[in-house]
Amino acid sequence: MQPFTAVFIDDDIIVPSRSEADSLHSDAYGYWGDDKLLHLEPSEALYNVERQKIVIIDDNKNEKLSFKELLNILNKRLPNVWEQFIVFKDLRQRGFVIRKELSGTEYLVWERGMYNKEGPSYRILIISEGTPRYPEYFYDSMIESDDDSLETKLAVIDRRGEVVYYGLSEAFNKLSSES
Repeated sequence: MQPFTAVFIDDDIIVPSRSEADSLHSDAYGYWGDDKLLHLEPSEALYNVERQKIVIIDDNKNEKLSFKELLNILNKRLPNVWEQFIVFKDLRQRGFVIRKELSGTEYLVWERGMYNKEGPSYRILIISEGTPRYPEYFYDSMIESDDDSLETKLAVIDRRGEVVYYGLSEAFNKLSSES
């Protein structure tokens, strides 16, 4: 199958062909912009370039971007894009549908087969092993998850790039009941 074409333009990745956009969107990639075009999140674009499902053309140079070139461009404005991609890829390969939260630092995750049928089940927080985080980072996300009836998971990326998931809601509920 021939890969779809996307265009990198003004720090955005769009799919200009409506039929290709519809196909990607039906596979739970991208969002429809006000311009009626499908826009891909950086992790979605990287994942599909790596899988050779899409080819991304740089609008300025009119050249195809390799995975590495795209990653380097995205990394300049999104320093944590690599970590987000690793978690995105891991969850997609496990069959989950992932959407970026509005805050841009967390993912919402749907159980297999439940996208467009129910709301998300999980909120995923991403950190790299050895990266310090303030407790408020976790606490605020868990409060928000509790309000939204989501289970909070912490995706920890180790030094080898492997992802381990830890449930935070259970620990939070235990601490809350003890206070």
